Amino acid sequence: MTFNVTTISRNLRKGLLQYDPMRALPGLAPAELPLSEAPSYGRMPLYNADLQVAGFPAEVTNFADAIRKADGIIIVTPEL
Repeated sequence: MTFNVTTISRNLRKGLLQYDPMRALPGLAPAELPLSEAPSYGRMPLYNADLQVAGFPAEVTNFADAIRKADGIIIVTPEL
């Protein structure tokens, strides 16, 4: 059985060290556990019901679709 897992970085800042392990995960996972990085959520607007009436922006829809398709999610976050 194959499980599709999506990875999400909690921080969007470029060049952070947390991206290195997140990007290494697909190479470390077994074949039956394909990992893919979720689309960026960096340009998502704050929730606004007025925008929702007009339809969700593409960034929101793409991110939501990736989450819906995933069997699991790994959120990579920096250590505090």
